[in-house]
Amino acid sequence: MNAALVNDPDSFGGGAAAGGRVLEPGIDVSHKTILYLEDISVSFDGFKALNSLSLSIDVGELRCIIGPNGAGKTTMMDVITGKTRPDAGTVFFGQTIDLTRLSEAEIAQAGIGRKFQKPTIFEQHTVFENLELAMKADKRVRRTLLVLATAPLGMIGAGFALLVSGAPFGFVALLGLIALAGMIMRNSVILVDQIKQDMALGLSRYDAIVDSTVRRARPIVLTAAAAILAMIPLTGSVFWGPMAIVIMGGLFVATLLTLLYLPALYATWFGVKAE
Repeated sequence: MNAALVNDPDSFGGGAAAGGRVLEPGIDVSHKTILYLEDISVSFDGFKALNSLSLSIDVGELRCIIGPNGAGKTTMMDVITGKTRPDAGTVFFGQTIDLTRLSEAEIAQAGIGRKFQKPTIFEQHTVFENLELAMKADKRVRRTLLVLATAPLGMIGAGFALLVSGAPFGFVALLGLIALAGMIMRNSVILVDQIKQDMALGLSRYDAIVDSTVRRARPIVLTAAAAILAMIPLTGSVFWGPMAIVIMGGLFVATLLTLLYLPALYATWFGVKAE
């Protein structure tokens, strides 16, 4: 392992936190060490990815692993999280938890998590469950249902646009309606998440609803306008025209309704009263 270790022992002070998180109860850190690797070796078909690696991380310490491709950084993380079993050596979380004896799930339950740079979805989960997980600091079903409730708003404008233009509602138009629902829910997620963030900063729920709606109105309108303008060249197409008309009409009406309907629905849903 030819990786450089950048040590910042004062990053979190001496408090009971490791890597920016509160320590899990039951972890023995009496020796002030939260993670300890000793003589870890891993080989893949004769190639030594790790060769007698030793590393200790103290409570409250931030440690960054820097190195070129092939240095063994990922393999080390695989060993710590249980994805790869070392050929030799020990890995302890605290003084008593031997990570080499635990499965990946048990290591995660013990309090060790891993975040990859590449954003992905959970393929084994439904669309609804992925949407629920995507709500940043709030996983409760009620807010997810609140976002889903805004999807039908696009049907109002889409139907009116098809009626005025005389375009048929066929398969391509149906595809546009599905895409439209995603655009509308994206705007709803932005607004609901902003309300949550404002509440975390100390605003009352009522003030958070009002301030978030005012602050997010401009970006939501601008992104909707960009999508609508991008559909204009397609309106003259015999094949793609109905889809473009559905998206343009539906997004125009739904954006306006979202900025009025969603805050009111949020206040009603959670029983928020004007102050």
